[in-house]
Amino acid sequence: MQTYFREVRHGNFVLIRGDMVSNCINRWGEWSETEVELFAGILTPQSNVVEVGAHIGSHTIPLSRLCSEGTVYAYEAQRKIHYVLNCKYRHQQLSKPNLELARRYGS
Repeated sequence: MQTYFREVRHGNFVLIRGDMVSNCINRWGEWSETEVELFAGILTPQSNVVEVGAHIGSHTIPLSRLCSEGTVYAYEAQRKIHYVLNCKYRHQQLSKPNLELARRYGS
């Protein structure tokens, strides 16, 4: 799996070559932004969120900003994708302490 960094709408992301979500983020700078807009209408800064199937964090990072006083718990079951998400988490953790990443992958 080849990965690369790209600055996009919601920050610096680790993207995966050949991955559909990564390709969309690379091309348009976002993934499924309509869902992020929906979350913005539902969640409050105090909300706590469990994101199952977090993939590379394309929703995780916007969720952590929307729920700035709450906590976002992100889980990704695919081992290789989990490692990519972990890389994004470690990079983002410097400025977003409300993110929690599952310490294990798989079911």
